[in-house]
Amino acid sequence: MAKFKSPLYKRFDLIFIGLLFFLSLISLIIFDFKLNPFHPILIAVFGFLSYYALRYALSCQTTIEVVDEILTINQYNKTFDISIAIDIPLNEVRGYEINQVTKSSTALFIYTNSFNYYKFSLMRMKDEITIQNYLGAFIKKLDSKTNPLFSSFSTAYLFAFKRSIIYIILSATAIAGLFFIVEGQTIWHSNKFIFPFLSFIISASLWYIIIRIPVKRNYFRFGAFYWFSNFLFYTSMFVMYPLLIKISEIRENPITLNYAYEMIKSKHSGVFLINKVSYNPNLILLNDYQENPNVKGKNFPVTHHFLTPLGSGDIIKTNGLYNLWLFKTYEQYVKKSLMEQTKREEIFNFHIQSKQAFIESLHTQPNFYTLVDQDANISWLLNPSYNFSKPSIIIEPHWETIAEYKRALQKQMLFLILVIIVMNLMGCIFIAINR
Repeated sequence: MAKFKSPLYKRFDLIFIGLLFFLSLISLIIFDFKLNPFHPILIAVFGFLSYYALRYALSCQTTIEVVDEILTINQYNKTFDISIAIDIPLNEVRGYEINQVTKSSTALFIYTNSFNYYKFSLMRMKDEITIQNYLGAFIKKLDSKTNPLFSSFSTAYLFAFKRSIIYIILSATAIAGLFFIVEGQTIWHSNKFIFPFLSFIISASLWYIIIRIPVKRNYFRFGAFYWFSNFLFYTSMFVMYPLLIKISEIRENPITLNYAYEMIKSKHSGVFLINKVSYNPNLILLNDYQENPNVKGKNFPVTHHFLTPLGSGDIIKTNGLYNLWLFKTYEQYVKKSLMEQTKREEIFNFHIQSKQAFIESLHTQPNFYTLVDQDANISWLLNPSYNFSKPSIIIEPHWETIAEYKRALQKQMLFLILVIIVMNLMGCIFIAINR
C-alpha cells in the first residue's frame, strides 16, 4: 500500500477552473467588457491565492493498493466529510506516470486501456518515491518511449502537425464565415468583446474535437492534451479578429464624397475620397501624448496624438461646433536608462516637432481618409474642448496612394497569418514531447 496527500479527485480541478472563469467574467463586467491590462494581473493574483487555498481545503489522505488484481484508490476529506473510492481492474490499467503539470504542481496519472486517466495532484515531494516504489511492482511506468504508435519525436510531431492544419483550416473558416455574415451588424461595433468571445467558443470547441480527443486516443500522455499546455492552439484564433479587420479593409472600396459632412450618412465605410475640405491646425489643434513605461525592453513607447477640426470648404472658426475631426499619431521610443529630466526633454521636443510636422503636412491635401475608432485618448482630447460636438467622426489623413496603403495592409495581414501558424507549430512541440 502507498499513502500520500492529494486534493479530492476531480473536485479540485473543477472548482479551480470555475473560480478562474468566475473572476474573468466579473472583471470583464466591472470594466464594461473592455480588455484591460489589469485583467491578467487580477486573474493571476486570484488564481495563485485560490489555488493554494483550495489545495489546503480539499487535501486528504490518499491510499493506493492492489488487491486481487484490482487497483483501489481511496480518499477521505475531513473538512467536507467526503470519501471517494475508485476500483480499476489491473488488466485495464495501461500504466502510470508522475509528471509536472505546471511549474509548481506535480501529479500522479493512471492511464487505462480505454484512454481514460485518473489524476491526483501531489502535495509532497517525498510521496513521489513512495508511489513509484509501490506501483512499479504492478504496472508499467509510462514515458516518451512507451507510446506504441509514436516512438520518436518526429513521428509524433508530424501527427500533431496534421491535426493542427485541419484545426487551423476549420477554425479560420468558421470564424471568418461568422465575421463576414454579420460584418455590417452594429452589435459588432457597439461591443467588441462579443466577437472575440464567440471566436474563443468556436476555437476551443474545435480544439477539443480535432486535437484533444485524437491525441488522447493515440496513447499520448496528459501533457499532450491538457488545456494549459495546448493554449497556443485556441489562443491563436484571437489573432483572427485583427486579421479579418485587415482583410475587410483591403476589400473595401473608397467612397467619393463632395463634402466632408456627407460622411455622417456614410460612416459605416472606412475609406473616403473627399473633394472639398478645409482645416486650420494653426487655429485649433488638440494635442497630447501617452507614455507606456511598463513595457519590457530598454525603450518605452510614447504616442503623440493630434486632432484638428475638418470642414467642408468653409472657414474654421474658434467658436465653431465641430463633429468632424482629422486625427494623427506619431510614435516615439525613449530609453529607460536616461535621467528623468532628459526623458521629459526628449518627449517635449519630439512633441513640438510632431506638432509642426502635422501642421506642415496639411499644406498638401491628403489623397484619402480612413475612419478611426474613437478610443479613450481621443475622447479625453475632445471632451475638454468647447469645439466638441457629439457624435463625432474621426478620420485619419493619408498622403500615400490607396494602392500603397493596401500593400501595407497586405503585409500586416501576412504577418498575422504567420503568427497563427507559428503559434500552432509551437503547440505541436508540447504534444510531441508528451507522446
